[in-house]
Amino acid sequence: GVLEQLTIACSVEAMTLHSVGAANQDVAAQKLHVKRQQCLDEHKRIVAADNACTQLNTRRLELENDTAFHETRNEAVRVAKLNEKLQKEEQSELAAMEVHRAGVKACGACGRCEHCHAVRQKLLGVQWRVEELGDERKGAKREQEEMTRRLKQLAEEEAELGQR
Repeated sequence: GVLEQLTIACSVEAMTLHSVGAANQDVAAQKLHVKRQQCLDEHKRIVAADNACTQLNTRRLELENDTAFHETRNEAVRVAKLNEKLQKEEQSELAAMEVHRAGVKACGACGRCEHCHAVRQKLLGVQWRVEELGDERKGAKREQEEMTRRLKQLAEEEAELGQR
């Protein structure tokens, strides 16, 4: 790459320095010094880029091994599945309630049949679970926002390391 080309140029300049007369040696020595400095600068740039890559890979491994990150993501998936299940349950219960709304034998107190009483009690339980799930969702959302912030921070670090 660039470093090899600069190294070859240094060798050529060094040979030129020995072959030219005394009058031209100062110019050749100056050229050699410039080429050597370019070699050193390129070497430093390569080392810095290599270090940046190493840091980036270390950061990625840390994030991959971050159990809190994976637990948050898994919890969000679990909450979403539970929410979907509860919605399906609620819909089927509401459908059953509609069927019986006409009433087999109406209850004197509320005008619902016995089956509808059971359905209503079940629905109240579902509603309670949905409210409980809402609280879980808020916690998962906070954790998800924290992970989004951490991922954004990592992306910024990657961008900074990429610019060096």
